Amino acid sequence: MSGHRVARVSETGDWQREPWKRARFLAIRDGFVEQWKPSGAIELAMIDTMAQAHSEYLYWSEETHRRSTTDMKFSQELDEERYYKGAKGNWIPPRVGEQNAIEHAMQMMDRYNRLFLRTLRQLRDLRRYSTPITINNPQQVNIAADGGKQVNVADAERQTDSR
Repeated sequence: MSGHRVARVSETGDWQREPWKRARFLAIRDGFVEQWKPSGAIELAMIDTMAQAHSEYLYWSEETHRRSTTDMKFSQELDEERYYKGAKGNWIPPRVGEQNAIEHAMQMMDRYNRLFLRTLRQLRDLRRYSTPITINNPQQVNIAADGGKQVNVADAERQTDSR
């Protein structure tokens, strides 16, 4: 219920476990919870998904900006040194070019944005189509679907009693 479980999903490495990162995620999640006021576990799970998708969208947005505006060659040289030292004669994964790295970050940003919007629509639709309707003591109820024919429903016993 607190959101810490879903926050841990993006903290798989030691270098990703930062109190500030956790606080930023929980602030996003708390804002969504405050606005939507979930009425059950399913709605809360959807809000968790939205918060996670939005957090990852922000991360990949930053990464896209970083990769697009910094000198990659300097960054790659430092990475290469670190990889070669850490490999100690073992296999080194293939590297991607500068343009491919930027494009990858943009694709990830787009994926998380789509996931956020898709989940938001699902939450909206869940609320829209699952609202119970209660009619107390109806004399006559008119029912019509979108663009459909109107149907009049009346209480037959009340109509005969009033005649």
